[in-house]
Amino acid sequence: MIAGIKSLTALAASHPATAAAVAAVALAVAFVVWRAAWRVAGTARDALRGRQAEDVLTVAVAALATAVAMTGMWRFFGNVLHFSGAERVTMFAFLEFSMVASAFRGRRNMREFGSSGVEGAAVWALSALSAVFSSLDAGSGIAAVFRLAPPLVAAWLWERGLSLERRRVTGRTIHWRLTAERALVWLGLAEPAERATSEVDAHRRIARLARAAKRLRERRAGGAPVWRQRRAKRRLDTAMEAAVEHARLASDPARQDEMRDQLGALNGAEALADLDAQAPWDRRDKEALAAAEAAEARRQAAELVQAAERARDQAVAEALRAAEAAEARARAAGQDAVRERDDAKRIGEALAARAQALEESRTDLRARAELAERELEDACMRAAELGEALTRAETRADSRADDVDRDALVAELAAEILAAAGAGDKWRPDYDDLMARTARQRRWCEYVVRDARGAVFRTQDQPRTDGDGAESASPARADGRAGPHAGERADARAKTTSDAKPAALVGAGSGGEA
Repeated sequence: MIAGIKSLTALAASHPATAAAVAAVALAVAFVVWRAAWRVAGTARDALRGRQAEDVLTVAVAALATAVAMTGMWRFFGNVLHFSGAERVTMFAFLEFSMVASAFRGRRNMREFGSSGVEGAAVWALSALSAVFSSLDAGSGIAAVFRLAPPLVAAWLWERGLSLERRRVTGRTIHWRLTAERALVWLGLAEPAERATSEVDAHRRIARLARAAKRLRERRAGGAPVWRQRRAKRRLDTAMEAAVEHARLASDPARQDEMRDQLGALNGAEALADLDAQAPWDRRDKEALAAAEAAEARRQAAELVQAAERARDQAVAEALRAAEAAEARARAAGQDAVRERDDAKRIGEALAARAQALEESRTDLRARAELAERELEDACMRAAELGEALTRAETRADSRADDVDRDALVAELAAEILAAAGAGDKWRPDYDDLMARTARQRRWCEYVVRDARGAVFRTQDQPRTDGDGAESASPARADGRAGPHAGERADARAKTTSDAKPAALVGAGSGGEA
């Protein structure tokens, strides 16, 4: 190896360009191989993703067995068919490749159609041909048997892969009628159900006790010899002791019920011959009738349930409507109560404001009344002072010479009034002239004008006579006879006591003027 390396080194030193080209080609080939291996690995990962380990292992071992079978076909093509070179390389494994293709096509058919079809049978046929052709070139019997094994093993593994796919797609499995489990159960070496050893032993001892009791009963009923009855009695006692000791018959109610059930079933076996059982078709007719009656009962029950549900829904709807109406009435009553409360509040506020206003008005009126009383007292005092002043003035006026004839002046004024009335004019007194002629105050002149107007009115009315036939005297005349200022003094006193206000006196003067 060292010599080969030295020769390669010498070749590279003598031909550097050729060595560089070879190195470049080698690197390129290595890169291509690496890329191809990477892609193959990625494809394998994608293909194996989501698969179980046993599926992958089955395919791998099947491929290995197929490769072993290819060695036998390689020898057959070289030794028997005398193929060499490219022909032998390209054709020796056509049966094995056909078997692998058939296996993959069978898997595809299984996934799409639920059955492997003819491809499943082709796997076995091609494997058998490969085994036969490989064994024909064997040099001994042992070699022939060995060459028969690899193709058959490969076919079996490919078939197991198809069976896994079949079970995964269809969910059906094959149940063999003859298995090791069934054989062991038939021989009594295995239990068909999963039971504990203590449970199996207890069941067997109780069954042995029931059979012993049945045997003793039959011998007594059949009149068997005494010694046979005693032997049956001893077997029954032994079975009872074993059941009590090992099956807990004395303390376990379930074991006691099981014993009674077995005794009843064994002793009632003869009753099966006298049992009047109905035929299956009769039972089916009765069952059909009972089913029809049950269906009718269920239908009626369903109708009753639906009616009850409708009544319930109607009652619930009515209750809801009543509740909504009650809620609406309560809401309206609440709103009315709120409005009444607001109205009462407003009325109360208005009454309180009115009461406050009345209280303020009463206080104001009281203040005004007090002010009016004070003003009245002041007015009375002023009126008293004016009355005294008037009295003093009248006294001074009476003390002066009475140069004016009042009656004549009244008659003159009455004549003027009548003349103006006759002419259709409105007579108005000239107080300035009267005051200048009489040298009296305006007050006195106003009383004279009033007496003149009264005299005019009395002359227009019918004259009134007393018992002697003479006319009654006028107030003016009475006043004239009583004195020229007697009427003025009487009127002044009356007005002073009744009105006690100067404004009232002024109003009286203006009324006399009117």
